[in-house]
Amino acid sequence: MAKTLEIIHLADEDRIQLSIFDGQDRRSAPAVDFTTPLDDSDRREIAWYFRDYLDNPFGQARDRATAVETGLRNLGRLLFETVFRSNEAAAECYAAARSDGLSSYRLVISSPKAEFLALPWELLNEPDTGYLAPELGSVVRRTTAGEITAYTGQLATDQFNVLLVSPLPRPDVVDSSQAHSGDTIGSYGSLANAALSVLESLDVEVELDCLRPPTFAALAEHLAQRPGHYHLVHLDGLAWDSPDVMVSGAMVFEQEDGSADPVEASRIAELLVAAGVPTVLINAGDIGP
Repeated sequence: MAKTLEIIHLADEDRIQLSIFDGQDRRSAPAVDFTTPLDDSDRREIAWYFRDYLDNPFGQARDRATAVETGLRNLGRLLFETVFRSNEAAAECYAAARSDGLSSYRLVISSPKAEFLALPWELLNEPDTGYLAPELGSVVRRTTAGEITAYTGQLATDQFNVLLVSPLPRPDVVDSSQAHSGDTIGSYGSLANAALSVLESLDVEVELDCLRPPTFAALAEHLAQRPGHYHLVHLDGLAWDSPDVMVSGAMVFEQEDGSADPVEASRIAELLVAAGVPTVLINAGDIGP
């Protein structure tokens, strides 16, 4: 069973608790108060940095980006201090993991709240050693605390199988007053192109399938016919997250007539798990405020 450092969000109490499992024993530090360190203004600046900055990285934009980068680094330091330095027991858990070798540990962030999971935990850093993410075995987010079942599927080793799902609903589905800058129809596929370049560089044969039509029903049927086949499924399209619609926190597929079909992320996850897909790459601009 994998060694883990787990940050457990006790959402009803606005507290967090650090737990460590060293492969044999589990111990936990006392829970501590936790206040979300980002406000709406911070989130807007971070969104601008990742979505828009590289479109025009000059002049005042560069100064603005430098401020965001400094803020992100400080945010990571604040998160580190809150999680690992808030009490003696938490510091001991972290020291034990570092002494054992962080590369053998999985950092797990557990919370029922999307806002907590969405915090940039990969930015955790300390003054002496820098960022933790490159040293850790992996960083995992999940909605429930506890053990993570190890992947036991047997995939092909002679080639790397990829399924690309790239829905492109009719343009009238996108409300330009709500879509974020850079998330328009014209920008779709940007990450898919980058992913193709990476796949071409692999020293193993790659088989790339494109789902047609890109409907949820077609995806379900396709995966049911090929269980345990794909190493990677790439979902390249739109995310739907609006309080004004029936489905929030969803990926947008096409319907047979080309209109939008928002499908809850949990349904997609269940489908991928049932098909034995170990890795999913998601590139999704937002529809919704």
